[in-house]
Amino acid sequence: MAEVSAVRVERVADPSAVLAHKMAIEGYARAGLEEPSFDLAHELARDFGVAFAAWGPAPAPIGVLMGWCVADELHVLSVVVDPPRRRLGAGRALTEAAIEHARASGMRLVLLEVRRHNTAAIRLYRSLGFLAVRVRRAYYANGDDAVEMGLGLEPGALEALLPDSGEPSL
Repeated sequence: MAEVSAVRVERVADPSAVLAHKMAIEGYARAGLEEPSFDLAHELARDFGVAFAAWGPAPAPIGVLMGWCVADELHVLSVVVDPPRRRLGAGRALTEAAIEHARASGMRLVLLEVRRHNTAAIRLYRSLGFLAVRVRRAYYANGDDAVEMGLGLEPGALEALLPDSGEPSL
């Protein structure tokens, strides 16, 4: 299996610096966010926007993670991997890079939503320490439910979000 790594897509004043891979990154993000007008330069110009790209055996990125750093939390908006290159570790590498960024930035919490039927992604997030916080009914435009998941980076950071009965059943 080829090694996969993930790196932060740096904020740059000149978006042409990432132009070589901009179309690939935007394609993955548009698919994952279900947002056809997604623009990488616009997203990275936000003070709170953050993106990570996964690299593997291909000369272009094979996946992308988009997130927002707000207050003391990182909200992962989307993790998208090129379908033929899934199961190579790109999703794990992207999520681990984002978690490390959040830790290094002094954040207390990482939150994300994942489609309820995406059991592979839920297993991945659980293996990284995420817990289910709640099920959000009909969260996605097509009516799919979402599982909101969280990872506490400091003791007690996640517990306030969990229902009294602990993790909800999925």
